[in-house]
Amino acid sequence: MPLLGEDNDRVDTWHDASGNGRHVVQETAESRPRFHGDKDAAAMRFDGIDDYLANAEWGADLGGLTVIIAAAPRANAGDWRGFLSMNKHAANDYQSGLNLDLGPGATRQWETLNAEGPGFGGAVDLFDGAIDFGPLHVLSFATKSGQGETRAYLDGKPAGRRDRSPGKLRADRLTIGGRYFNNFAAAETHGQIEADFAEVLIYDRVLTDEERAKV
Repeated sequence: MPLLGEDNDRVDTWHDASGNGRHVVQETAESRPRFHGDKDAAAMRFDGIDDYLANAEWGADLGGLTVIIAAAPRANAGDWRGFLSMNKHAANDYQSGLNLDLGPGATRQWETLNAEGPGFGGAVDLFDGAIDFGPLHVLSFATKSGQGETRAYLDGKPAGRRDRSPGKLRADRLTIGGRYFNNFAAAETHGQIEADFAEVLIYDRVLTDEERAKV
């Protein structure tokens, strides 16, 4: 997804560069992230309050998956602040698709990464360490069925792994900058993150270590 715009502009559409037309959009002006950039760098700035972008017409069943996100988390107010999520229509992300978030509790540094989906349910921290908020990092996540086959990497280094039982992840809806769930009522956008996003790449398979390193 390329970034184009004037500094501080609100962005209603982040265009998909794959040619598949899977653009993520935001129709509500107040919930649009802002373009943040200069001649040297560019990013989409999400405010951690109500900003997010979504595509509700993806309609994919995913066995293996790789997600690569170049982002700079700027804070963690707690309550499952999400980098990205996928879900079946009207269903919770963690029960039907995927969520990548900063965990349940507020933190002063980036010290938690939670990833859940069908076959790997329940909150588990895949990040062993703590780093300051602010700088840009590359978060890579890959999952397929098998023991230890759901894995996270930070800046190319292994961060953690967990097991996954057989099954597929449903991606009718893609949300960037937040999650999509509600444990007590109808599922809805939740846990918007305060972060700058430079790029989001999604592959419908698990990349090899060599492929991931090249990306």
